Amino acid sequence: MKKSNAFLLFFLVSTLPIMTRAQEVKPMKNPDAEAYHLKSKHFRTAGWLTLGVGAAAMYGGVIVAIHDLSHGTGTAEVPAYLIVSGAFCASASIPLFVAAKVNGNRARDLSMHFQFDRSAPIPGRTMAPVYYPAVAIRWTIR
Repeated sequence: MKKSNAFLLFFLVSTLPIMTRAQEVKPMKNPDAEAYHLKSKHFRTAGWLTLGVGAAAMYGGVIVAIHDLSHGTGTAEVPAYLIVSGAFCASASIPLFVAAKVNGNRARDLSMHFQFDRSAPIPGRTMAPVYYPAVAIRWTIR
């Protein structure tokens, strides 16, 4: 009986450091902040995509219009439609960039991370700085 208790105690003491977790050094992840950051990234990508497609359509319309005017062939309807649709597509990217900025600000406002703060000097202790772990939370009041 005593041998099994000693083995159980040895097993418990040897596995205790494996089972317990020390302080995490990775930043704590806030699911809301991660969602806002991902939303911001997607809106920014969509904004650049619509801006690029709109600019390409506008420049394509200008090139077709210059070609038609120099050779005297075709009608002016197709280049006009390309230029106007490209301008609308490029201007549609503005709200996407604004939404990306708003979601990026929300993600930044909800950020939380670990940092090491200096403790105040305590009389009678060493003058060496003593650091202790702390959680930094940032929020804004609007």
